[in-house]
Amino acid sequence: REEFGDLAWGLGCPPRCGGSPVRPHRLQQWARREAEIQVRERERRGLPLLTSNYYDPKRLPLPPPE
Repeated sequence: REEFGDLAWGLGCPPRCGGSPVRPHRLQQWARREAEIQVRERERRGLPLLTSNYYDPKRLPLPPPE
């Protein structure tokens, strides 16, 4: 029953509201869970929680230095 309400909201509200089909509180819950998973995984691997590089610089194809 709740799934139908989510489906109805997801299909009906975005065209009228101009928003995402995901309810804001559910998106916030999802983001929190994903962040906690990432933190646990980085702690398990012994990596720092934050780095200055969004991408691994070793995996980026850079042009040769001039």
